[in-house]
Amino acid sequence: MREKHFLSRRVVVGGLTHKLSIVSLNDGVLTSVEPFSEETQNVVYTPGVLIVVANVSAAAIESQLSLLISGDEDATIENVGKWMNKDRSLFACVGKPVSLYEIDCSKREWRRVIM
Repeated sequence: MREKHFLSRRVVVGGLTHKLSIVSLNDGVLTSVEPFSEETQNVVYTPGVLIVVANVSAAAIESQLSLLISGDEDATIENVGKWMNKDRSLFACVGKPVSLYEIDCSKREWRRVIM
């Protein structure tokens, strides 16, 4: 069992935005998205916007991410949220294998954090 934790200022999962939250995975399965409360061991900080997507939708979002990214973080989050709300499978992330993507709005780039 490998547990991983990622901290980001903004996390988008299921079309909802969480501020300053920790995303917890257990062997690649999303276990929780919780507000940051205290420093803990083994937390990886991601400075960009963190996007959590069910693995079944990973290919779909990868083909769209470049189009959704704006130079403005709020606009990017709004674009991603709207896109996620069109696909109901993105809401069902807890308890399922997920992929994580970090978006750097200033560079208009994205990278896969984990799959």
